[in-house]
Amino acid sequence: MFELQEYNFTDFNQLIQLCKQYPEKAELLRQQLIERQSNDANRRSLLQYQFVTEQRLKLLTSAEAKQLFIQQQLAQNIKRLQICLTELEQRCKNVTNLVQK
Repeated sequence: MFELQEYNFTDFNQLIQLCKQYPEKAELLRQQLIERQSNDANRRSLLQYQFVTEQRLKLLTSAEAKQLFIQQQLAQNIKRLQICLTELEQRCKNVTNLVQK
């Protein structure tokens, strides 16, 4: 079981061996791999967003234009967070409904 906790998802052959060695843990490994990939993708998206935002800010010359751009980005990010929160609330309701059935 120690091997399972230390697996870092970089060696696909090791993943196959662990699934063969611990068939009862194959689903857990699959879920961990999906979570890891999702986290990596989110991290890359954030870095890309930061880079693009910084580059766009550098192109703006006046302080007023920079301030307006930052305000617009903040407003868009707030909208995105509100959408995420709404989706999360709906998923929680779905899970609650499934549990109650």
